[in-house]
Amino acid sequence: MYQTSKAYRASMKKLIRNKSYLRVNLGVISQEAQKTAYVSDGSFTHYSNLKNPLENVEVTRPYATFEQNYSRVDGSMYFIPRTAQNYYNAGIITKSLSDKYIKISFKTLSLEIKGLTIDFGFSFPIDFTIETNNETVTFTDNDKQKFVTDHAFHGVNYFIFRASKMSGGATRFRIQSILFGIGISLDTDKIMKSSLKSYISPVAESLPTIDFNLTVANYDGEFDIENKDSAINFMEIGQDVQIYHSYTLDDGELEEFQVASIVLKSWDADDTEANFVMVDKFNYMDDRYYKGVYYPNGMSLYNLAEEVLIDAKVSEYWIDPYLKTVTVYNPIPICTHREALQYIANAGRCVLNQNREGKIIIKSSFIPDVSVFSDNVAEFGNVQAILSDESKREYATFEQNFSKTNRTQYFFPRNANYMNTGYVSESFSDANGNFSMNPVIRFTMEAAFTFYSLLLRFGTAYPEAFTIRTYNNGTLNGTHVIAETEQNMIINLDFINVNSLEIEFTKARPHNRVYLEYVEFGDETNYHIMYHPDLYKTPKGRQLEKVKEVQILRSILTYGKNQIELNNEVIQISQSQNSFMFEFGNAVHGLTCGVYEVEPDSSGNSIISSYTASVTESGSYYCVVTFNSPPVNPVNVRLVIYGYEFMVATSTHKFALNSTGKTEKWTNPLISTNVLANDLGEWMSKYYASDRDYELDYRGDPSLDVNDLVFLENKYVDDMQVRIYEHTIDFNGALRGAIKARREVN
Repeated sequence: MYQTSKAYRASMKKLIRNKSYLRVNLGVISQEAQKTAYVSDGSFTHYSNLKNPLENVEVTRPYATFEQNYSRVDGSMYFIPRTAQNYYNAGIITKSLSDKYIKISFKTLSLEIKGLTIDFGFSFPIDFTIETNNETVTFTDNDKQKFVTDHAFHGVNYFIFRASKMSGGATRFRIQSILFGIGISLDTDKIMKSSLKSYISPVAESLPTIDFNLTVANYDGEFDIENKDSAINFMEIGQDVQIYHSYTLDDGELEEFQVASIVLKSWDADDTEANFVMVDKFNYMDDRYYKGVYYPNGMSLYNLAEEVLIDAKVSEYWIDPYLKTVTVYNPIPICTHREALQYIANAGRCVLNQNREGKIIIKSSFIPDVSVFSDNVAEFGNVQAILSDESKREYATFEQNFSKTNRTQYFFPRNANYMNTGYVSESFSDANGNFSMNPVIRFTMEAAFTFYSLLLRFGTAYPEAFTIRTYNNGTLNGTHVIAETEQNMIINLDFINVNSLEIEFTKARPHNRVYLEYVEFGDETNYHIMYHPDLYKTPKGRQLEKVKEVQILRSILTYGKNQIELNNEVIQISQSQNSFMFEFGNAVHGLTCGVYEVEPDSSGNSIISSYTASVTESGSYYCVVTFNSPPVNPVNVRLVIYGYEFMVATSTHKFALNSTGKTEKWTNPLISTNVLANDLGEWMSKYYASDRDYELDYRGDPSLDVNDLVFLENKYVDDMQVRIYEHTIDFNGALRGAIKARREVN
């Protein structure tokens, strides 16, 4: 779920929403440059618009002016109005016909900008320069109104555009629109309708998908395939596409965030509309991964995922650091790169997805185990006990206004056989409630996760102030100072992607310790879908077939003992073809090869060839054989590959769920140890324990993601949670959405 502002969340829940906008960028465009650009220098006409060209707003009503070869009498131009408030968007127009320049600066640090896309208007510069704080690039013989360069500008603080020769002669220099990058940008004024459909499997049972269908107006022929100036000429299959949603807040400000980063798959156009189809990046990860290797000493799933992603030539990815602690031994069989990532995600109890910025994401998807530590614990305290909701006891101690005579406290035992007290700090506060050394409790999670509240139940002596710090892999996420306290507290904050949490007690009652009995991490979501105003109709529920049992197959590989022929075939070798790759259906090791004449001798024995070869590269399912001194002209030889097949023993781990129902058999070739099989089985059992599915027709919210957990109003079940596995957002000037979700079982 995208973390929007409170103002956005509140406004989206109103009965009547404010206006939404959609923007689609095709190509590589710097959003930071686009958002922070402003015209900083130059002399411009009074009817110029210095803002719209930077927001890619088209000039649709140009003004007729006294410039050489510029004005037209075909009804396409307008007279300049007498009053400024009635000006149409004319773009940036220099006042002078000579010494023409436009300077655009950025309200941010230096930027990296790959290319520029500029619409100069009817009279465009033939010869001009683009100057930055680092370089000046000269362009000559330009013959296009819509100019595109793929030149990479590094460390840019500003651009100065200077025109020395114009196509129309003595005309002003104009910039009607500019994109800081290569591509086109389509906004709400151009978009007729769109539909974004995302799908994910919460247990990596199938591959994630994103499908985006976009229809834009084409009345001006901008997307006609025969139009040499058509924007379609700048499009390529596989080109990056960014989708942005904007919403008008109640104060009139726009809140914009990225919805998806996907790739262009196909397009077509007629005289009225153009249609585009975009898909997720997994769609193009269909090359085969064949480099799986058996790891006798083990390999972390993190490193294995990196190997697959690097082999797939994917540079933008994020792998959960938790996977560094998960070790596998078995090789990945030959499959596509996306399927290899699917095996890894499932084995690590993760979801496989791509995020809004287009990064491939492998993230843990379970409630992690939590450990707790403090080096400031009284002898009779037990910090580990605060993770359990068992009742706690208190000892009567010599602290100010602490001991009671109502039989709720106990005397200390003569030996160290203490009762369960929960956490008790070793440090005492002074007369002002301050500590010489602040007590600190640290929680460490098995993997990062998100929760939206923290319950703290203190003993008789509770602190007067404390600070909560959250971390993700050692990086400070947030600091929250709590100055108003009570004995039982629910702290409603957004704890996002936390794998370490620290509570530092900074103030207590005078001459007291800190007593903490119980800590509970709250719900994984704070998003509610209500009958009113969110849903157009009541949810459609579906009863799924019950699962009686989940079976996890474990495969244990051991080295084979008998060498066998793995491949025997006649091949043609030459100096131009001296290397060959072979694949095997079963996992193998210890590969060698022999080269023989095609025909055996009269006794049927193989004749060793004069040509030699060796295995130069190999994995568990493939090898590469290279001939050492092949002939100039092609020659047929018989190549035999020898090796050992791994022996495979299997074991099935069974997890009972119901007395009746179907059996779900789960086979992942990476699962070889008891620990992995048990962890996976428990995770899968939690998923299959749910037998209810819901379809929702609702108002739509682009901040929701697949695999999000949300509360769904239900008249029979309080605080019912469902996990989204399919989400559709339609836009035609207004939003509408559809959700498919599975009931979450705790």
